[in-house]
Amino acid sequence: MKLHLPLTFSIFLFSLLLITGCDKEEAFKNPTEVVFNLGMNPQGISPSDDLTFLDGYVVIHKFTVIGERAVGEGFEFSRTFPAGLKIPFYNNLTFEDLSFELPQGAYNSLNVRFETASSSTPNVFVEGNYDYNNPLKPSSTVHLVWNTAKIFEVAILSPTGSSSFVLSETKKELPQIVFQPKRWFANITELMIENASFVSNPPQAQIMTIDQVTNTSIFTEIDSKIGLELKCAL
Repeated sequence: MKLHLPLTFSIFLFSLLLITGCDKEEAFKNPTEVVFNLGMNPQGISPSDDLTFLDGYVVIHKFTVIGERAVGEGFEFSRTFPAGLKIPFYNNLTFEDLSFELPQGAYNSLNVRFETASSSTPNVFVEGNYDYNNPLKPSSTVHLVWNTAKIFEVAILSPTGSSSFVLSETKKELPQIVFQPKRWFANITELMIENASFVSNPPQAQIMTIDQVTNTSIFTEIDSKIGLELKCAL
């Protein structure tokens, strides 16, 4: 005896098998390797071209990647570094600790949140140089120093500046999170820098430290901007 399935049930069964097959196909897709790095852009607007930035680093305590996909569930992956992960701003390294295998496909957004921990030593450090208007006054080495815990968040953008993009298993991505210290000084006047305190350590160059204790008016202003001027693109 033949079994005759109603047409509507047959369509339902076919659709169910199709969806199940798509889910399995999605599940077996290879992920995209995304390796993050940090760097510094010394260019930008500041009160004086005599203020330049040369180097620095950040010590990461926690690093989190947050993704929202066009199809599929969102995700949040975190890694913690109890001893701190020190990333020099100028490096040609690949940090395996910042390598993530992310689901491939279309993304509505991909954000990174990274945190530093309070420490007796700097967890964010930027070194620069300032040449005074008075030619008889020696230049100062500039140290920007953060010791307290800070949280940074930045949106990963496509090369065209869009928050929507596609990750492909065939292309390894190497996005770099870029600090822009000159932009932190947009509201700092040249007079404030000229009058900033410094210490002399002959025969070394004099040092202008900007932190929570020294030159606090400048520090308060740049501290409010350090997390707002981050850039990151695929």
